[in-house]
Amino acid sequence: MNRTLLALCTALAASGTACDDGRGTPADGADLPADADGGADADSAADADADADADTGDCVPPCGPGYECFFATCVPTGADGDADADADADVPATCEPTSALGLSLLRGGGWTAEHVVDEAHDVLLEFPTYIGPNTDHLGGASLEPGAEQPVSLTVTGDPPQLYIVGASYDPGPDRTVLLGYAMRRPGDGGIGDHMELVSVALDDAGGATMTRLAPTSPPPADGVMFSWIYPEGDGTHYRAFRFAQASDRAAVAGDAVSWEPETEVTIDSPGGFDQNYVAYDPTGHRLLGYGELVVEGAPPDFTMYLDAVFYELRLAGGTAWSRRPPTGSGPARQESTFGIIPAQAMYDDTGRRVVVLQDHPYTDPWIGEMMVTGAWAFSDAGMWSTINDNLGRCCASAGWNGADDRERRRSLVLQGGGVGGVDLRPGHEGESLAIDAGIVGLDPLAATFDTTRGEILAASEGGLASMAVRDGRFVWQDADGAPTWPSSTPPGHSLAYDVAGDRVVRFAGSDPSTGGETAEVWVLDRADPTPAWSEATTGGSAPAARTWHSTIVDPVSRTLYVAGGYRLEGGSTVVDLADVAALDLASMTWRAVATLPVARSSPLLRLANGGADLFVAFGERHPTPGDPFTTTNLRDAYRIATATGAVETLAVSGDLPTVSSRALSGLDLPGGYVVVSPEPYGVDAFAATFGPGALSFARSATCEEPRGFGWGAGVVDPSTGRGYVVGDSVWQVAP
Repeated sequence: MNRTLLALCTALAASGTACDDGRGTPADGADLPADADGGADADSAADADADADADTGDCVPPCGPGYECFFATCVPTGADGDADADADADVPATCEPTSALGLSLLRGGGWTAEHVVDEAHDVLLEFPTYIGPNTDHLGGASLEPGAEQPVSLTVTGDPPQLYIVGASYDPGPDRTVLLGYAMRRPGDGGIGDHMELVSVALDDAGGATMTRLAPTSPPPADGVMFSWIYPEGDGTHYRAFRFAQASDRAAVAGDAVSWEPETEVTIDSPGGFDQNYVAYDPTGHRLLGYGELVVEGAPPDFTMYLDAVFYELRLAGGTAWSRRPPTGSGPARQESTFGIIPAQAMYDDTGRRVVVLQDHPYTDPWIGEMMVTGAWAFSDAGMWSTINDNLGRCCASAGWNGADDRERRRSLVLQGGGVGGVDLRPGHEGESLAIDAGIVGLDPLAATFDTTRGEILAASEGGLASMAVRDGRFVWQDADGAPTWPSSTPPGHSLAYDVAGDRVVRFAGSDPSTGGETAEVWVLDRADPTPAWSEATTGGSAPAARTWHSTIVDPVSRTLYVAGGYRLEGGSTVVDLADVAALDLASMTWRAVATLPVARSSPLLRLANGGADLFVAFGERHPTPGDPFTTTNLRDAYRIATATGAVETLAVSGDLPTVSSRALSGLDLPGGYVVVSPEPYGVDAFAATFGPGALSFARSATCEEPRGFGWGAGVVDPSTGRGYVVGDSVWQVAP
C-alpha cells in the first residue's frame, strides 16, 4: 500500500472510520470475509487446524522447512490451507462430489481478470477471474493480420482452483505466468491464504497446457492483496507485487517454483503513486508507475489529487521506487475521486517511451467544458510531450481490461462488440483502432438455444451473439449485426427461439429510452443472410409491460408462454406480476392463460405432457413496494393446464436451493428436470420430480467453486441432451 493511502487510512481510523490497510493475515483474522453461513469469523484462530486429519496428497518436490503438504499444496505447518473455520458444523472439511452430472467450463466470464498477448503465437489470451480443474477451454483472439478472429484453446493439464489477480507473458520460454490465490475448497466462505503460480504454454495446434508450479519454499500469503506479476527477463525469475510497496520473488525451475521472503519496497517521496497505472518495460526489465497521489487537508475535509509523475523500479533486485524528474509539459493536476482518474500507461519499447492516455476536463469553444481523453508521451530521458489533448469524449481504459501488442506498437482494449485498440506509432499516437476479431468478451443478459444450428444465442450490450457448441466452436460470433439491435440491450428481457419460423423472439424488459418497462415483441429472422431486428405487430390481449419475467416455448404448438415479472410504477413503486400469458408465434396473437396465487419475478418454467401442463416454480417477490433491490425468495410451485388455465398448487418437499431464484438454472435434460444452483458452499444439482400434486427435490454436490460458476439462463440442446448455463461464464452440463 502506498504511503499516502496508508496515512489516509490512519487519519480515518483516528476519526472512528474503518479502513482496511490491505496487510492483514489469515492468522490474525484481518482482511477476511465472514463465513459463508453469515457467521462472524471470530473462531478462525481456534479452528485453523481443526481439519488436520484431512491432510493428504503428496507434494513433488517436497515442501520446504515450516511447510507441510495439504492436498498436493505446500502450506504453513498446522494451517492446513484453511484459516477460515472448516470446523464449523455446517461446513464439512472436504467436499465429496455426489452429482452424476459432468461440468465443463467452456468459456470464462464476460468480465475477465487479465488479458495477455502471446507474442510467439500472435494470440490475445483472455483469462477469466476463476480457473479450476473443470476449465477445459480458454478464450482469446487471433491477431494475425487478415485473419483476426476469436479462438478457443483446448486446455490440457489440471489447474488448481485459482482466483487470478495477475498475469504476464514471458517471451523467453514462450509462456504466460498466472498469479492467483488458491481457493480453500468450493464455497468455503473465504479466499485462499496463499498464492499459486500456473504456467500457460500455447502450441501451434490450438492447445494450451496449464501447469501448476509446485512450491518448494513457502508461497506468499494474503494473496488477495497482490496486484501484479512481471518477468525479470531471464526466463526463470518473476516478481509478484502486493500493491506497490512489497514484493515476493519467484524462481521457476521446470514445474517447480521457489519463493524468496517478502521484500519491502520503498518510495523516495512523501507521497506515492496510484498503483493502478503501471507500465512494464520488457527490454529494460523495469516498472514505471504513473500518477502521484497527493492528499491535502485532513479527514473529513480533505481532497485527493493526481499529479503527472513517474516512478521507476528495477525488477532484478530493486527495492526502491525512484521518482523520475520530468521536463516538458504533461497532463495537468486533477482532483481525484477515490484516488482514481481514468488513465492508462503503456510502454512503447520501440520508441523507448511511455504513452499515457488520461481523461481530463477540456474546454470546447462550442460546447464548453467536457471530459475528453488525451494522449501524452514520457521519454526515457524524462521529457513530456503532448500527442493530442483532445482525442474525443472520454473515457480511457483504467488499465484493467487491455493488453499491449508490442510487435505492432498498439495497446488492445476489449470492448462490448469486440477488440479495439490505441495506436502508438509515431504520427498515429492515440488513434483509435477497431480490430475485426469477433466478440472476445461477452456478459450475457438473456439466452436461448437455436435447435436448428446447434448454437447458444445470448444477448448483451453488443447485441446478439452465437456460440456453435454442437460443432465444438466455443467462441462468440456476432449474430445480428450489433447496430440493428433495438435500442440498447434492455436488461430483464427474454429471448426465445421459434424453430418453425427460424427466428429469435425478444419480449419486454427495461426500456432505456423511457426509463420504464416495455411489452414490445421483436423478432430476428435467422435465415436472412443479413438479419435485422424488427418490431412485431401482435393481436389479442397483450400482457402489461414488465421486466425480469420468464418465458418458455412449446415448439410443437409454436406457443411462447410468459410468466411473472415486475414493473415500476411512477419510477419508484414496485408491482410484482402474477399473470401467465401465451403468444401464438404463427399468428402473433396474445391470450391470457392464468393468474398465479402469488406474484413473482424470475420463476423457473417447465412444459410437460406434450405442452398440456406448464409448471411454475419458485421466483422472487419484492416485500417493500418502494424498494426494487430487496427481494424475498419463494419456495412454492404450481401446475397450470395450458388449455383451460386451471391452477393446481403443488406440495413442495425435499432439500431446496437456498440462493436467489435469479441465480438458478433450470435444465430439462433427457433424464429429468435439474436445477443447478451456485450454493454458498459449492455448486449443487437438484433433481426435480414432478408427481401428482407434488414437486420434490433431491440435492447432489458437484464440489465446483460457486464464484467461478456465476449464474445465468439454462438452455438445452435436445439433439445431444446437453445443457448449458449461460451467464458470467458458459458451463456445459452433461448428463
